[in-house]
Amino acid sequence: MPGDLFKKPSLQERINTVKSVVRFDVVAKALNLWRDGAAAPDCPHCQAKAELQACHDGNGYHCGACHSRGDMIDLVQAVKQGFTGDAVTWLELNCASSKAEQPELDL
Repeated sequence: MPGDLFKKPSLQERINTVKSVVRFDVVAKALNLWRDGAAAPDCPHCQAKAELQACHDGNGYHCGACHSRGDMIDLVQAVKQGFTGDAVTWLELNCASSKAEQPELDL
């Protein structure tokens, strides 16, 4: 149908896309959670230093101090205090280059 050409992706489609192309370390750096020389990012929930770790699949996080956990969208929401759509838009604008283009960081 001609109208489908200009159809905007749904929020769920945007979430799926962001989750497939964004890495934890890139998001943590873009949110300024990773201090220079630190082994890991700081937790936005409890402010514990260098306690935030990527989940084994690289699409989520957990804090060794306060045990908070979530995905990349939850992390952006915790820092930016926004809604899901706001977090997805922020990720699209700040972190959504191809995984292949993002340099690997030791986690």
